[in-house]
Amino acid sequence: MSDEFAEERSMPDQEARREALLDLIRLRKPIDVAVRSLAGYPWDSQGLVELRIADIENALSAYEAGLISEAGLEAWAKELEGRDDIDLEQQNESTLKEFLFEASTPEVNGQFDHSRLANWKERLGSTFDYVKAGTT
Repeated sequence: MSDEFAEERSMPDQEARREALLDLIRLRKPIDVAVRSLAGYPWDSQGLVELRIADIENALSAYEAGLISEAGLEAWAKELEGRDDIDLEQQNESTLKEFLFEASTPEVNGQFDHSRLANWKERLGSTFDYVKAGTT
């Protein structure tokens, strides 16, 4: 069987994987549900989706609104950090890396409390409005 046919067969799998990644990134599903749907896919793959500043703002907005907990924000950041199948928005790559590290390692950076939220909000120059599931 040629490689061309193998690629065609894998296209639906790649699209399903892409959607599962977007479910996690954009919080379209609960974090644990999104993580479980990605469990069958390896982390080391070519970037299929892009993490943007808007996605960080959306997660922070959900945290500020009480829709995800501090532990949820930490879990979300840990799941995103280091995945090769997620590219980082090029013009904001260093900010995205810094946020993911800070949010995913409270044992190093301290608790991600409302003071830290205010700092990131100011840093991003954003007024957050949580985008509900399915509208992104």
